[in-house]
Amino acid sequence: MGRMNPLGRDLPFVQLRAFFWLYRYGSQANAALATRMARSVLSQHVKDLEDWMHQKLCYMDPLRFTAAGKRLLRVLEAFLSELETTCRSLQADGKPEIRFGASEVVARLHLPGAMERLEARFPNLVCSSDSATEDTLERWLTDDAVNFVVATMGPIWKRHPSHKLLELAIGIVTPANSPYQALEPLWAQRKIRERLYLSNSCEAARASFQRGLQKFDVTWDDRRQASTLFCVVDHVAAGRGLGMVVLVPAIFGDRRIRILPLPFDPVIVAAFWKGKKTPAQAAAIDFLVEEGKALRSQRPIG
Repeated sequence: MGRMNPLGRDLPFVQLRAFFWLYRYGSQANAALATRMARSVLSQHVKDLEDWMHQKLCYMDPLRFTAAGKRLLRVLEAFLSELETTCRSLQADGKPEIRFGASEVVARLHLPGAMERLEARFPNLVCSSDSATEDTLERWLTDDAVNFVVATMGPIWKRHPSHKLLELAIGIVTPANSPYQALEPLWAQRKIRERLYLSNSCEAARASFQRGLQKFDVTWDDRRQASTLFCVVDHVAAGRGLGMVVLVPAIFGDRRIRILPLPFDPVIVAAFWKGKKTPAQAAAIDFLVEEGKALRSQRPIG
């Protein structure tokens, strides 16, 4: 019998997949564990592939690939990458999905209206959202755990496409009965004594705040971290200190606190994604821009 035609119906896909798993997982033991395949079965698949090709492709212990094996892996890697991209594109066309990632504040205040309008525009669209710190959100987007992020602009996002949505001011919050009714008495101290609470979910706000303090030649060393903007407000309302927050309408009507807007750089809220925008993602940007205009039209109560 002559050698099989590699373009014929008997192309050994199962054996090719086993060979690629061996490469991806770095050893026979790891590949067997990850794929829940017996090592003997995996080894036999690779041997069958070598017999089919009349080529030695690799040695098992330790794992190393021959020139022929490396050549085959280059083709397999390119093919499987293109196959995954095509399958994901077809999957998105058949059942479009936007998996939003955002900070807790954005997820609670900025997304619900936009998501509702998106699902009305695209009846087959599935929307979901999850919240995290910005470092985690960037990792999620890179790893495809989410495919659309709303966060504040910063250096960690430089490799992702983006679209500016809105600017938000930052400010100091004090207890409602605090003697501080303006910023000047604070700046006059130069080295501010009061404890300050800051949210750890917005690096851009903390950076803007620090730059502003330096501009006024003021230091503020007694700082405490809080998980969210709302936790900062609760600490301040309980009389534990002052707070620095991004000014969002959700806190404007809170009578427990007083808001003192800061003349510092605003934070820029933007949308981030990977690759080419889908029609649903483009519509999400339009809706989020409109939601942002509504947010900016509201002002703190002094």
